[in-house]
Amino acid sequence: MNDENKIELDIKLQELKLKYDSLKEFFEKDLAERKQIEELLQKSEKKYRTLVENLNDVIFEIDLTGKIIFISPAIATITEYTSEEVTGENFFDFFNLDNRKNYIEQMYQTEDNTEEFLITIKNKSTKWICLSTKSFEENGKIVGIRGVMSNISKCKHIKLNNYLTEIINSVTLPIFVKDDKLKFTLVNNALCSLLNLKADEIIGTTGYEHFPANQNEVFLAKDKEVFETGKANISEEFLTDGKGNI
Repeated sequence: MNDENKIELDIKLQELKLKYDSLKEFFEKDLAERKQIEELLQKSEKKYRTLVENLNDVIFEIDLTGKIIFISPAIATITEYTSEEVTGENFFDFFNLDNRKNYIEQMYQTEDNTEEFLITIKNKSTKWICLSTKSFEENGKIVGIRGVMSNISKCKHIKLNNYLTEIINSVTLPIFVKDDKLKFTLVNNALCSLLNLKADEIIGTTGYEHFPANQNEVFLAKDKEVFETGKANISEEFLTDGKGNI
């Protein structure tokens, strides 16, 4: 090999080395950026998972057949089923058979929908839930529904109790409810007026605190008879009111 060819070879080797170094730098930078992106994605995913897992409301995703694709762990606090138990099952199996068709139609009727439904849980009891749902698309076609499920049973019960309280307080005759220990659990305004006491002064007591002993023994005997026989009791008795009048 003459000197001229050697010099030309050295130049080509230098060019190749520069290209190699440039490519190496590019890939190293690219790998570093990819690693950084992956770390950010992992952190973001972890934060998202932690957020979802600690929400009281249930996050879910179903396909057009109702198959549960994803559901957050909070489902156990409402239905007593774990997310593992219900993933892959049909979401609408929670709904009562009589109204299931209507529920499904309502959920798929509009893009955004909020409705209250009655569902059956694992122990066969029922709960009221509120569903906020939104359809989602892939390649321009609706393929499923994502939504949030909230337990509103407590609110429903409070509204019902308030409604019942309004009804019994509209009655001018004394009305009360006692438990199996013969303690008052519910009283209306008419009974409070008769005894000249507030409701919270009556509830939790048996009556010994408010009536003369001889009268209260008669009342308790009648209450026991109702619990033991399960039959209504109608009788007329003397009663001393909160002002001492009989």
